[in-house]
Amino acid sequence: MSNRISAIKNRVQDRNSEAWQRLCEYIDYLAVNGGDEFSPREFLGSKMFHEIRELPESISKLKDVKKVWLYGSKIERIPPEIG
Repeated sequence: MSNRISAIKNRVQDRNSEAWQRLCEYIDYLAVNGGDEFSPREFLGSKMFHEIRELPESISKLKDVKKVWLYGSKIERIPPEIG
């Protein structure tokens, strides 16, 4: 490999982590109770929020969300279900 080409890091989301489980709970809560803003940092706290590398497929349940707050996240992947 050339010195000018860096390796691509493949960070895999730990779907068994507490952060992932809580994110899924938050999405389910918003899907049932409504809400026009998705702000996972506010719900998870900064430490857990920074463990999230991708959004779950269940994000497609959030039909009423108008604003998504992901500033400062480490999210690298968004599922195609959002499109």
